[in-house]
Amino acid sequence: KTYYPIGLYPTVTMFDSEGRLVFSDTVESRGNIVSVVDALFADIVNAELYYSTDYSADGTVHTLQHSTVGKGIDIVIMGDGFSDRIVADGSYAERMALAAEALFSEAPMSHFREMFNIYAVDVVSANECYAFNSSTALRCKFGEGTLIEGEDKIALDYARKASQAELDELLVVVVLNSDKYAGTTYMYYPKSDARGAGAAIAYVPIGQSEQMFRALVCHEAVGHGFAKLDDEYTLEGMGAMPVEHKDFRRVREEYGWLRNTDVYHSPRFVKWSHLMALQRYTSCGLGAYEGASSYASGIYRPTEQSMMNKNVGGFNPPSREAIFDRIHSLAYGTECSYSLEEFLDYDFVNIYSDKADRLSLYSENQIFMPTHPPVVRTVDTIYNHNK
Repeated sequence: KTYYPIGLYPTVTMFDSEGRLVFSDTVESRGNIVSVVDALFADIVNAELYYSTDYSADGTVHTLQHSTVGKGIDIVIMGDGFSDRIVADGSYAERMALAAEALFSEAPMSHFREMFNIYAVDVVSANECYAFNSSTALRCKFGEGTLIEGEDKIALDYARKASQAELDELLVVVVLNSDKYAGTTYMYYPKSDARGAGAAIAYVPIGQSEQMFRALVCHEAVGHGFAKLDDEYTLEGMGAMPVEHKDFRRVREEYGWLRNTDVYHSPRFVKWSHLMALQRYTSCGLGAYEGASSYASGIYRPTEQSMMNKNVGGFNPPSREAIFDRIHSLAYGTECSYSLEEFLDYDFVNIYSDKADRLSLYSENQIFMPTHPPVVRTVDTIYNHNK
């Protein structure tokens, strides 16, 4: 082993991919760190970027479909990191169409597509990548792990060109022009008391395959953004859910969020006890499995695997019920929300017909790693901006 003495605190030490020391922090060298980094990354920093010159299409709204049932539920799709030439050659439109298809690729969304208005907004970025010196319209950037950050206010300004729906009812899907695996949804506390209400912006990259893209859209946009579902996975190193996080959960649960996880596991008291009481669901594996919302214990999920766990296997029964509820309350108004009997009638008839199709989509048995947990923000950060 090679040991490098450290004489300053804090200190900066850099190694290359082979483990060789390329910079050591000393009193003499500290002022040179910027020039050292510039030299190391010169090829990346100085890479030639394509710059858009034609912004005439920016902000153009395209209606991908109109609802034919109910009052119409608006979803707005847009892209970040797509230049003028990508918009002009039709590639941007193709990606927006793929995003729309992904939204309706899992039950129950697949059975109620006619209730939605789907809009795509052309967003022209200066550059086509997320390099050090690049610039994109929505200012998206990749953070630690699978975190994506973007300017929600800018995205909502573009969304307003297409939809005037109440912000509590609006879902925005932002597609990043990157093959990186990542995804983050930003969820805002609602002003209304409707179950599952609250504006949401889901950021997803185009990924490395249509399967990856589809899974990311379903998990982030449909699961988190539309139905306000919780993650059902456990992250390495995360133990028991702390008390303060349970208190934070209760606030969100008051809005009808997180209907697919619970701190209780008793068949009598768990949120989906009404479904567990039915033999059909228990025979399909519905229960209370410890580990969810990133934590290994103190929190329970309904099924071993699901779309909100490793992005495969479709939405489990409590998640389907939450999506079904959200669809019907938006399409017909909260006063005409669904009844449990309506959901059960739908689910009994339709879910098995989707099973074969869903399994064929995952013939490669690919399971994707967890994406970043959703970020919850207070309403004032966007409502004040959009008054």
